[in-house]
Amino acid sequence: MEKVQIGRIIEIYKDSLLFESEDTALRIRLPKKLDIAVGDCIEVDTSSQEAAILKIQPRKSSLQKQINRKKKVVVSNIDALAIMASSKPKISKTLVDKWLALSHLNKLKPLVIFNKCDREDFDEIKGDISLYRNLAIECFEVSAKYNRGIKELKQSLMNQSIALVGLSGVGKSSLIKLLTGEDIKTQNLSKNTGRHTTTTTKIYAGEGFELIDTPGAGDIDLECFDKEQITSGFSEISSASLLCEFRNCNHSRSDKGCNVIKLVDKGMIAESRYENYMQQIDGK
Repeated sequence: MEKVQIGRIIEIYKDSLLFESEDTALRIRLPKKLDIAVGDCIEVDTSSQEAAILKIQPRKSSLQKQINRKKKVVVSNIDALAIMASSKPKISKTLVDKWLALSHLNKLKPLVIFNKCDREDFDEIKGDISLYRNLAIECFEVSAKYNRGIKELKQSLMNQSIALVGLSGVGKSSLIKLLTGEDIKTQNLSKNTGRHTTTTTKIYAGEGFELIDTPGAGDIDLECFDKEQITSGFSEISSASLLCEFRNCNHSRSDKGCNVIKLVDKGMIAESRYENYMQQIDGK
């Protein structure tokens, strides 16, 4: 006789997952044919010694990325996507722009966390911070090392489940530990860099919010999306394109009557955003 429990996937390992319900926590073998992700609500049969997943409940949201030309859910049932950057390793605006586009395509609230504001070279990325703030994207300047800006960040995270992405070395593990009190297991990336990286996707509980670390999701591509979808992920370019003279405008510098190029030349659209956009739609 089935004994069904409903709960969530809290962590995924190489060949198993951690399932938690109101009254139990189980480690379950990772099913090969089910497309499951951390954050999924699932129904589990616990009547036998080896629990079995019966059903994945409908997702209210998901963060998907492309792996081997196929879309894969990275995390589910989240409210926001927090993109973490720093002055060292230096912010990649190409990567940030792709994650911002992906947050729009997945209908998630985006925010950008600029860590290591205590560093002397942090002033070098102030222009980048202004760029994203001017796009009405919520940005935070923090120092996980010295606990700066953390109170304001916590207030913004309240009552939400947030996926955290970013390149290795930007301080994700330190920030998660500071926000949740949980010590994050990491491993060395190389003997030379001294940097560390987490190895499993996991939900970390804060006071009134959740953070989901997403190791292995540092970079993405948008090949699965068409030109119109990608354009919608670059809000200022999408708005400007409505006033292009020709409906089939490709927004290249050779296109006559292109309102996007007009605004780029006037400095009203950042050159970096335009270049990153064109890179994503190349060949579409």
